[in-house]
This record gives sequence, C-alpha cells and structure tokens, in this order.
Amino acid sequence: MNFKRPDYISNSQLSAFKKSPAHWLHYITEPKVQTEAMLLGSVAHSLALEREIFLKEYFVMDEMERPEKDKDFRSTKNKEWKTSKMIEAGEKTLVTKDMFDNANNMVTALYEDSEARKFLDGQKEAKIEWSCLGFKFLGIRDISSDTYITDLKFVGNADPFAFQRDLFKFGYYRQGGMYLDGEMNGEFTGEPHKRCIFIAVENKAPYGVSVHELDFEVINDGINEYRRLAEQLKDCIDSNHFPSYQFRSISGTFDVTRPTFMPTE
Repeated sequence: MNFKRPDYISNSQLSAFKKSPAHWLHYITEPKVQTEAMLLGSVAHSLALEREIFLKEYFVMDEMERPEKDKDFRSTKNKEWKTSKMIEAGEKTLVTKDMFDNANNMVTALYEDSEARKFLDGQKEAKIEWSCLGFKFLGIRDISSDTYITDLKFVGNADPFAFQRDLFKFGYYRQGGMYLDGEMNGEFTGEPHKRCIFIAVENKAPYGVSVHELDFEVINDGINEYRRLAEQLKDCIDSNHFPSYQFRSISGTFDVTRPTFMPTE
C-alpha cells in the first residue's frame, strides 16, 4: 500500500497504532473531523493559554442577535443573518456565544483553583521536536517551566478517580513520558528532571478542577511504551504491512475464558 509517511509521530498517532496498525494508517490518511466537544476544548485551550490571539483565530457569533429570535435557523431571515456572519468570520473558526461563555467559565475555574495555579506559569504552547528510533517526534506542551510540564485537559468528568482511569485509557501518561524524553532528545535515563502535571477541568457547571502528578514509575512506563510502539510501527512501515486487531495476538485469535464474575452454577 502506498501512502505518504508522516513528517512527525505524535502521541495521538501512537494511541491509534496501539489499537492496531490499520487504525494508525487510517488516522494518518483520513481527514480529521472536529466534533463540538473537540471545538470546545480548542476554544478553552486558546482562552487559557493564548487569549491575546483568540480573536485572530475565532469569531464569536451571538445567536440571540438573530432577526427572528422566536425562530431557529430554518427561518429565511435567520438563515441569511447566519450566512452573513459566516462571511464576516472569513477564515476564522465560527464559535457560538454559548460555547464561548462556557469555555470562559472553564478557564475562570482553572485560574481560580489554588492548586492548579501553582502549575500555570511558564512558556505556553511550547513546541518540542526530537529524534528517536528512526522517527521524528512532535509534541506541544501546554505549559513548560524549569521544574514542571503542565498539560490541560478539558473533560466531562474531572473526578480524580474517573480522570485517572482516562489518563491510562487514552494514553495521557505516555504523553508525559514523551515530553520528558523529548527534552533530552530521546535519551531519557530513567530519572525525571521535571514534574509532569495534568490538570483536569470539567466542561460544564460547576466546572470542577483536579490536579494530578505522574509518579516515577508511571513516567517510565509511558516512555517504555512509546518506544515499544515506535519500534513496532517502524517494523510495519518497513514491511508495508498494517494488520488489524490480529496484530495484538500471537496466534491471530483471541481466547475467550470465563470471567471471574460469571456464576458457575
């Protein structure tokens, strides 16, 4: 199969590859579709980290200003009004005022949280590039200081137990390890030189906030996993072979055993 090898490998790509090589290939070759939740997260990130350039990238549309407030956008006048706003926005991303207000509330909760504020000073949106295992890697640290790296996650549930499940489910812990390895140009020795902080902020009222720090073992687990996945990805690219789920089974099939919770009588 012919495809253009990506210039950089990211943690998101490794998450797709961990599911299967076929999913990685689909991830890099198919257009990305932005959901409402993804747009909300992007708006919140921009307001939290780059508020000064927010208006350069986004256009806020107040739907309450539509001509016929008692009708939706199937109304001819309202449809024309929305079209005019889209033209006014130009190349900027159109955001409703409700979404903007919601994102603003999230960011306010973030900066009002006394524990979160300890980890919000530093260089914002700091890009990092490094080479390892024959690949170039790319990451963007939300906040980077001399003593810590902070990543912001705007989520549906910031409850500490729920978020930490997601931290492992979605590979966030691997991301923390990659950033530390990247700062040492792929030569991380096993001793973290910075703290890895994740701040979870809920995307709805009351906008709960929780702060999480990766410990020594989790950081090293993340680094070991990203290197292992990168090695496997290189083998797939070199052989031009991208199997689906059978890649995760030695025999190609998956044994079904009785779960411990299943009654025996």
